Formats: sequence, structure tokens, C-alpha cells
Amino acid sequence: MKTLLVAAIAAVGLNFATPQAEAGQYRCANTYYAPYRVSTCEVGRWSQCQVGYDNCGRAFHYTVTVVTYRDFYSDGQTRTYNVTYRS
Repeated sequence: MKTLLVAAIAAVGLNFATPQAEAGQYRCANTYYAPYRVSTCEVGRWSQCQVGYDNCGRAFHYTVTVVTYRDFYSDGQTRTYNVTYRS
């Protein structure tokens, strides 16, 4: 009798302890995954001459190379940007 009573109390306790979803419902977390960069390619490149000035105010010439890159992301977006390299 004691064993039957303990089993009944345990069954009732388990029924209240476990959350039950109604039919057709499920629980999920609203998780957002940020798009990640898949690849980068070089779109264009050019060089240009620029003028700089030293401490005494004298002009000097130097060349910079401008490279245009395009990033491709996992969600289909693209981003285009320039990077300047001093030669």
C-alpha cells in the first residue's frame, strides 16, 4: 500500500513538473545569426600622384595606389570600399 501511494504521489508530481505544450505548438528561441563575409574580390585598382609638404613647406610628390574591394555576405548583401596604399 505504501509503495502504491508513493508511486501515485510521484506520478502527480511529474505531471506538474514537466511543461506540456498544446498540440501544434512548439517552443523555440528567437535567435538571430548575423551575416558573415563569404568572400572578397578586387574590383579595380589605379595609381595617382599626390603632393605632400615637408616641415619647411617644400612640396614633394608621391604615388598612392587605390584599390577597390567588394565583400560578399552570406545573406546576399555586398559592400564596396576603397583602400589607399602609399607607395
